[in-house]
Amino acid sequence: MDLLDNLALGFSTATSLTNLGFCLIGVLLGTLIGVLPGIGATATIAMLLPITFQIGDPVSSLIMLAGIYYGAQYGGSTTAILINMPGESSSAVTAIDGYQMARNGRAGAALAIAAIGSFFAGTVSTFLVAIFAPPLTAIALKFGAAEYFSLMIVGLVSSVALAHGSIVKALAMVVLGLLLGIVGTDIYTGTPRFTLGIREYADGLNFVAVAVGVFGVAEILRNLENEDERSVMIRKVTGLMPTREDFRRMAAPI
Repeated sequence: MDLLDNLALGFSTATSLTNLGFCLIGVLLGTLIGVLPGIGATATIAMLLPITFQIGDPVSSLIMLAGIYYGAQYGGSTTAILINMPGESSSAVTAIDGYQMARNGRAGAALAIAAIGSFFAGTVSTFLVAIFAPPLTAIALKFGAAEYFSLMIVGLVSSVALAHGSIVKALAMVVLGLLLGIVGTDIYTGTPRFTLGIREYADGLNFVAVAVGVFGVAEILRNLENEDERSVMIRKVTGLMPTREDFRRMAAPI
């Protein structure tokens, strides 16, 4: 009952007209900044944080920051779909199918599907976190080194098993990801790994920068290689409403 009472109190506060207005402003600002590749939600909040200092109510400030965060998360999918350059690390997968839909003249549907998926996932995940956070916290505290290692192995094996096409390429990408993840300072010993004496590498490689390099730079190099056939398409973004077939196919993943 305490959980339901707290949720009801939170919703009554968040759904006031003033807080909804601040949330809308935050989402718009976050989306505008999140469209820029390589910035990410964290940097977006850091840049727009001074705006919240002018708001007297701390609750409204937090709601606006939440709107900025979710807006930046969604904004990264826009560049991933239109120019194959993820603006956020979570948009890397969106670039795979979304960019192909844009090349086929269905950029509007891809943007709408990304918006619907982002809204649904954010809303449902908030409820699930509120409900399952206490028991999951108790389970997480019991995890040790062996359990975390097992989870990582399961993730690596699953990424290879679910890969389409060549298993060798999937293994190569897993190894490359591990090598990139090793760069930085060991959290247990404090020993620098593959930093090459560069201070900026001490915190590791930024995943957003890696994603932009993998997708964006590859697209730029491909355009430079084929000067006569640039993969640049100028079309109006139309058909924002997905079809029934689109809804049927995206229902299960969302």
